[in-house]
Amino acid sequence: MPYPAAHTELLDAIAAQGVIVSEWPPGLIASRLRFLTRNRVIAALATATLVAEAGERSGAMATARHARSLRRLVAAVPGPITSDLSRGPNSLIRKRQAILATNGGEVIDTALSVGSAAGVQTP
Repeated sequence: MPYPAAHTELLDAIAAQGVIVSEWPPGLIASRLRFLTRNRVIAALATATLVAEAGERSGAMATARHARSLRRLVAAVPGPITSDLSRGPNSLIRKRQAILATNGGEVIDTALSVGSAAGVQTP
């Protein structure tokens, strides 16, 4: 079931031109458990994960943990030490669990290098 319901039109448009992936059968209603487990799917589908803003106990951090367990690259954008939303990425960087990304160019370079290493054609 589309969630939030306000995104039904957007999800229909994505399905018409692309693909919607879920490990749950059609018709199930969203729940907290399903939001937590989707992070595993997100990490598995990506060759790299970028954490830009995230609390220490957030979905983005769950995705980063799953990505690391899959031996995927994790990059993080540092933020002010006074911001709760910087705690996640700052912690990843401090613990050397993520590559430091300080600008868009570094993010692009990192993504391209991962794609090249995985055999993905890059422009």
